[in-house]
Amino acid sequence: MSQYQIFQKDTEYKAVNMDKFTSPDDVKDLQLSGFESIGFVDADTEEKALELTNQGSRLSTSLASSMPEKIDDVSDIPKVSVVDINMPFGSMVFFMVKWAIASIPALLILSVFYMLLSAFFGSLLF
Repeated sequence: MSQYQIFQKDTEYKAVNMDKFTSPDDVKDLQLSGFESIGFVDADTEEKALELTNQGSRLSTSLASSMPEKIDDVSDIPKVSVVDINMPFGSMVFFMVKWAIASIPALLILSVFYMLLSAFFGSLLF
C-alpha cells in the first residue's frame, strides 16, 4: 500500500504517489496549473486513491511516512546522498558571501584561543 498526495482543481482530482516521488517539479507543475494539495490517502493504486477521494474518504493532512513512530535501531534508517543542488548562480554567490562573513567571528575566537595557547606554551619554553 502506498501513500498518495491528492490535488484538487474545481471538481478535478489528481494523485501523486509519494513512494515514487522523485522531483518537486511533479508537484510544482500541478500547483502552477491551478491544483491545490488537499491531503494524503493510503491506497494500492492511483485509481483507488482517486476513488477513495471521490467517495469522501477522510484525507490525512500530513505525510505519514515522513514521521516514523520510533526508531530503535539506527541501521534501519536509510542512507541519503545529495547528488545535486539546483541553485541559481547569483543566489549561490550571495550564499557564499554570507558564509564568508559568518566565518569571521569563528576565526576571531580561534585566533584568541591560538594566542592563549601560544602565550602559555611559549612561556614554558623561555
